[in-house]
Parts: sequence; structure tokens; C-alpha cells
Amino acid sequence: MKNLIILYIILFSFSFSSENKTKENIGKFNFGMDTKQSQDTKIDINNTSEEKMLALGISKSYANKIEEYKNITGGFLEITELKRISGIGKKTYEKLEKKFKINGSINKKNIKINTADEQTLKYYGMTKEEIKNIKIFKEKKNKFFSNQDLMEVLPHKRYDIFKDRVDY
Repeated sequence: MKNLIILYIILFSFSFSSENKTKENIGKFNFGMDTKQSQDTKIDINNTSEEKMLALGISKSYANKIEEYKNITGGFLEITELKRISGIGKKTYEKLEKKFKINGSINKKNIKINTADEQTLKYYGMTKEEIKNIKIFKEKKNKFFSNQDLMEVLPHKRYDIFKDRVDY
């Protein structure tokens, strides 16, 4: 009888531990398991569907934008690229980075510089100043023909980043 009372007290104390105080967990037992999202529960951002993102609690708006980004650029090389998507600020990024990981490599699509709009250029990591310079160049000369033209609008270090990723 004494052992049964001790067992009841132990189980009862687990049900009210500080880790289980959410409304849905009251009365459930945790036994010290970590309930935080771990690397194993993150999904690969490049190989997930909009439906899976919605199931993870990501809004339809963000899921659509992430899918659009993948379709335009070919995918994510780094999770930090989420910050390039319009509407994803610091707080949203902090929430989303906890849900995603990158497995393996992707083939990033080249930028079609002559047809790319401002949003596409931003997706590829171009700055506002670079986008402005590209727009001015296209207004003056109609289009880019080669890397020589690209060198006119980008600083040398930035040109080195983009020179092999542009189609004319």
C-alpha cells in the first residue's frame, strides 16, 4: 500500500511539472523528454510541399511565397535566403528557421537578367542599388549582352558573385 501511494505521488508530480503547463498537456506525463522542436523534426525546405508547410502551421501566404521563391530560383542554398522574401521580417524569419533545414544540394537557376523583374533580382540577393543600376542600364541600352555589360552595373566583388549565374 505504501509503495502504491509513493508511485501515485511521483506520477502526480510529473503531470504538473513546469514543462507540461500548456492547456492541452495538463494531466499528461512527460518524464523529462525534450518537447522542443529538434533538428530531426525540421523539414527540408527544398523538398517540401505547400501542403506540408500548411500542416506545420505555416500560413498559406508564406507557403505560397516560399514555393514561388523555389520555382524562380531553383531553391534555397541557405535558410537565411528566407529573408529575401517580401513580408518575411526578423520575427517571422526566427519562427520559420526553426521549421526548416537544407538536405543535400540544389541546382540554383541562372538569372535571366534581361527579363528578370525587381522581385526576381531581389530573390537572387541583389541590393536595391544594384537593381536600380540594372534598371537604368536596360533603359539606356535596352538589354545586357555579356558579362562586360554586367561589370558596368555591379561593384567588382559583387560581379564576381554573379558573373557565372547570369543568362543574357
